Amino acid sequence: GRKGPAQQRRAAQEHAMGERWDEAIATYRELAESTAAVADDFNNLAVCFQQLGQNEEAEQEYLSGLERFYHSERLHRNVGVLLEEMAKGDWDGGKGGSPETDRRAVEASNHLTMATRLGIAGIWEKNNAQAPEQNRIGVGKLTIAIWARQRQVNSEASEVEGMLDNVWGPGLVLEDGVKADAGQEALIFLSRHLVVMGFNVEVYANPSEKEAGMDAHGVMWRPWWAIHAMLPPVWNGTHILWPKHPRERQPHIYISWRSVEGAHLFNSTVYEARNLTKPASFLWMLDPIVNPSSFTPEFVAPLHGVIMANRFHAAGMPRRVAPCIRLSGHAIEQEPPFMIRQTENKPHRFIFAADPTAGADILLREWAGIRARIMEARPEFPEPRLDLIQGFSPALDAKFSASQWYAEMKQAFPRLTNQTGVFFRPGLSQRQIARTFASAGFALLPTSLPEVSAPHLVRAMVMGAIPITSREVLSCINETVGDFDLGPPVGVPQGGVPVHVHGDAGRARLWVDSVVTAATRSEEEVAEIRDAMVEASRARYRWNDIADQWGVMFRRAHAEGNATTCGTPIAQVVQRRDPSEKANDEFLKAEARRMHGTEEL
Repeated sequence: GRKGPAQQRRAAQEHAMGERWDEAIATYRELAESTAAVADDFNNLAVCFQQLGQNEEAEQEYLSGLERFYHSERLHRNVGVLLEEMAKGDWDGGKGGSPETDRRAVEASNHLTMATRLGIAGIWEKNNAQAPEQNRIGVGKLTIAIWARQRQVNSEASEVEGMLDNVWGPGLVLEDGVKADAGQEALIFLSRHLVVMGFNVEVYANPSEKEAGMDAHGVMWRPWWAIHAMLPPVWNGTHILWPKHPRERQPHIYISWRSVEGAHLFNSTVYEARNLTKPASFLWMLDPIVNPSSFTPEFVAPLHGVIMANRFHAAGMPRRVAPCIRLSGHAIEQEPPFMIRQTENKPHRFIFAADPTAGADILLREWAGIRARIMEARPEFPEPRLDLIQGFSPALDAKFSASQWYAEMKQAFPRLTNQTGVFFRPGLSQRQIARTFASAGFALLPTSLPEVSAPHLVRAMVMGAIPITSREVLSCINETVGDFDLGPPVGVPQGGVPVHVHGDAGRARLWVDSVVTAATRSEEEVAEIRDAMVEASRARYRWNDIADQWGVMFRRAHAEGNATTCGTPIAQVVQRRDPSEKANDEFLKAEARRMHGTEEL
């Protein structure tokens, strides 16, 4: 007899597990066309097409599923990721800025934002009683809300499945060990300084139950899903998904921390229909841009700025959205226990403060030669010492778990660190880390990575450890350390092709020579460089200066409203009428076609 839906799904799964994609597609299509269809039938059908490389067909199946199951977080997320990857492929293939690339990028953003909202709403409905109450101190102060929730690595996972992942809050900065993610420290410290500047600051991250609420510095910490109570209504083509008014007072300023899909959580023309005040929205990016195609003029239009840490990061943005970039900068907390009074920076002591993938392998392979040459040139020196203070973090393991070179590096690390003068000390207290920086003569960084832990280099400079880097041309290192870097000249030969310290023995030798030369220079020369570096770094890398800069930017954005946005707001909701009104069927069908990209705006 005819198989029931459950049997059909089992059969389709068996076909898919056996990579019999045509049979799986036929079975899932039969399910999708039946009255017993569920959202996962459309999702699995689309995934099968993706396995065959038929992305356009996969896109259509996702969209067909959304016509019946618009509230499916998974369908929105997966079609968003697919469109994002297709747009990136177009961009990498030289089609950046074409109408089709932009269409895919904009629709990807819309779907990913909707998936994020659906995930937030689902968790809020079940857990809202656990969220600490909004507590805005200071009448008349502007409120800044920072949403700190990055996309989950597994795009198939729902937001609910990631609730217990990566729990962190204000106490993170006091935990032992160098932080693998300096961006979390930046958020914590800058939030504190913005409170001092006179703002109410609310951080929507993933704090533990113990840390949720107002911290000792006046920063309000709440679960990332608690932002749902402030979000505006969303119009999905048939009805408003959530209450007509937010349940809690909205912020004046909204910042999406490292989350492209989070940038538009407050972007809704329901504001005009409901007489609500729209927050000024910013996107704060702390990393190099890996997908420039996402930053279309339509994407940045409603934002008041994309905040970036340095010019190297900004150079990765498309030129057509350059006016939206707001350069900020790196900084470190210059108070104990994160920084101590500078002691004697000893020329025979070296520190490596980045994660091991940022050049520890080269340094450890060359260490015996460096040590021998220094002892020969300066026999009066004590035994040269190298401190490595950052280990293999869980985040690093997750990022490179499938890479053979990473597994080999971890396996070799105990042997490489078992050398005379090498001290591998992850897990130091913050005060011990500060002491290690303050006693080191030089901070070593022979890296070929496009992005390294610049804040750790800054911390070294402020406490007197002079940087000796490989001067990787495609990174923010040179911009961060400036003329104080005693490494070799930037490696760009006559042909214009960058030379990297990894894979180029000549470049590695130049870096080793720079380390030996710096360590054996006259003490008077080195002291002059160090004094100038410390003075300049302490003046340049201060959180209160950056908070002051941001405060001016935020107050202006709030005062001038849409006059300071990057362009015309995106039409994410129906603008022609109050979306809470009942619309006729033809109107609804037209809006559904428009939202799915099948009709011109």
